Amino acid sequence: MAVHDDFGVGWDDDNNSIYGNLTLDHARRTLGLMDGRLFELRWGQRLEEQGDFWSPVRGRFALTHGPIFEVLLVALERRLPMEDVRDRLLVRHLCIHLIFCVGVGLFFLLLRRLLGGWRPALLGAALLVLSPRIFAHSFNNSMDIPFLATYVAVLLTMVRLLERPTLPRGLAHGLACGVLIATRIAGIIAPALTVLFFVVELSTRRPDRRGLVRAVVSLASCLGVMALVTVAAWPALWTDPPGQFLRAFEISANDPWHMWEMY
Repeated sequence: MAVHDDFGVGWDDDNNSIYGNLTLDHARRTLGLMDGRLFELRWGQRLEEQGDFWSPVRGRFALTHGPIFEVLLVALERRLPMEDVRDRLLVRHLCIHLIFCVGVGLFFLLLRRLLGGWRPALLGAALLVLSPRIFAHSFNNSMDIPFLATYVAVLLTMVRLLERPTLPRGLAHGLACGVLIATRIAGIIAPALTVLFFVVELSTRRPDRRGLVRAVVSLASCLGVMALVTVAAWPALWTDPPGQFLRAFEISANDPWHMWEMY
């Protein structure tokens, strides 16, 4: 944390901040917490000039980037008395790194559970921190680093659910999956893996009728909570959750990105 101000501004720092502010204002307007005229005053010209890109409902950015962490970062920025751009960026970078630290802690817990000891778990967590590219991104990448941390949370809650399917564990895993998908739509792989491993576990263990009912209830609660959290945390889906989600999936699968990236 002491070196969070040693890292520069990321390529998407400004875009992601704009997206978080726009999404938060759109959600507040939709819920009746913000006057529509104020929203138009703030965003009308930008939406008129680049509506297909920035629109909080039909825009490509809103449908390919889950907003949950961006909105949380912006909400925190608005609560703190910051007028200097540098201070705002440093707060963003510190918060992103704190999310990464939480992910590292969850990774340690996951490895300790899988490997049966704290020493190999500590080694694994240290290797995650010592990866130079990941460590540098842990200060200014507000999309992929929260996705990494949340994916670790998904794996940990999945392992716990598979070990002993209960309603609380199903709810916890559903919450983690919902947050993951509302961070990046690629998180849809999480419920797919959960269902797959659930089928494998049930076919291997062959539980009695009571155990089977408990497992099915836990899985159903997981998927239900996941769907609710995904929609609630992603305002672009509010108008038509199934249709908008399918559209987001299609756009993400064929993202017309024209620049080559080496990483």
